[in-house]
Amino acid sequence: MRIFVSYSHRDEGTLERLKAHLSPLRRDGRIETWYDREIRAGGEIDGEISAELEACDIVFLLISPDFLNSDYCMDTEMTRAMERHEEGSARVIPIIVEDCYWKTSAFKKLKALPKDGKPISNWTNENTAFLNIVEEVARVLDDMDRAPVSAEPEPGGATRPETQSRKYRSSGTSMTSTEVTFETRHSMRSGDISRRRRPSWTRLRNSAVGSRRGPKRNSPALW
Repeated sequence: MRIFVSYSHRDEGTLERLKAHLSPLRRDGRIETWYDREIRAGGEIDGEISAELEACDIVFLLISPDFLNSDYCMDTEMTRAMERHEEGSARVIPIIVEDCYWKTSAFKKLKALPKDGKPISNWTNENTAFLNIVEEVARVLDDMDRAPVSAEPEPGGATRPETQSRKYRSSGTSMTSTEVTFETRHSMRSGDISRRRRPSWTRLRNSAVGSRRGPKRNSPALW
């Protein structure tokens, strides 16, 4: 999962500690974090931030007085993140860094981390707060991994669940179960099944009679 981190540069120290605690998930290949320091020299700042914000699966909001005071964090990044959260295309996770008045913000309805929305700065041992964050993020990843695949749209706007067709092999030709079902129904309508599966009693009788009479006179002797 790709994680976009929205934060104030004044809270960069907290971001670095969070990245350190998330490293086991990163090593396991479960997450990949991105924030604006990843932009290389000469890169278009607004364009790259927007592109990453649209491509991510999860958005971390590092909430502090400086975050709430930043027009870019609140009006650009947080606003678009909440839009994607409402669409169901991304998940927003607020992380409370310091005491601040955030209960009137757009993300107030979301469960915040650490536990009970207690700011990281208020924990006796901040490592315990970061551990709680990582454990909760791991649970979110588990839920997202178990989420069903979205339905495929059909003509007319209807949707159908995504299914996996099993392969069948008949007369050297590979067919899916859907194709086999169609062929079977078609054969039933046309009467092919009765002709294919029902043996010819005339042929069976002639074969039986021929076997009792032995080989034809003109045929070579059998040894």
